[in-house]
Amino acid sequence: MLTQGYRILEEWFPGIEEKLIAAGVPCVSWAMESCFFHAWGCAKRSSSDLITRTCSRPFLEWVVRGYLSSDRQVEFLSATQVKGLLTDASNSRVTGIKIFVGKLPKVENQTKLPD
Repeated sequence: MLTQGYRILEEWFPGIEEKLIAAGVPCVSWAMESCFFHAWGCAKRSSSDLITRTCSRPFLEWVVRGYLSSDRQVEFLSATQVKGLLTDASNSRVTGIKIFVGKLPKVENQTKLPD
């Protein structure tokens, strides 16, 4: 994950960095530990604030799921797929989701999000 995505995760899930550190997820200082090539060769390595932690997507999803499972407004549904988003009249705000439940392709539900 790149730096901005990592910053957004920390904003949405405060304390996620501590959880990743505790799990042994390595830190990457991109400007110092990566070699960037351009027309004139390799860019000089330097220190910067382009720092993230790097881990597999399944592991990151597991950590995020831990955060979400502690929220009483979030419910995990098995054998369910999100098929689309429901929006307000101006199509500028998500108000719910369309879901496909089970194995029968014609079973659909609409779930409204709380205000």
